[in-house]
Amino acid sequence: MLEWLQQWYLSNCDGNWEHENGVQINTLDNPGWLIDIDLKKTSLEGLEIPYSINEISETEWEAYSISNNVFKGRCSPNKLNRVIEIFKEIVESH
Repeated sequence: MLEWLQQWYLSNCDGNWEHENGVQINTLDNPGWLIDIDLKKTSLEGLEIPYSINEISETEWEAYSISNNVFKGRCSPNKLNRVIEIFKEIVESH
């Protein structure tokens, strides 16, 4: 999934987009991951998806939304790959 995300990022780099937009991956303190992906000037610009969470257990979960042209993924420490996969599914279906 990381290779796919790298290619998605590269496909949107046009000399301008990457100066104002991009992908941020960071950690959460509960613990977990967060990933924010700017969607301005991409094929997903304007798409809105309400917040959705899949709680598998207290320590295993994944959540995402798209609002204000930002994909926001949040997940437990072992689900980063799955959150990127969810973003890939959204890209491929739109």
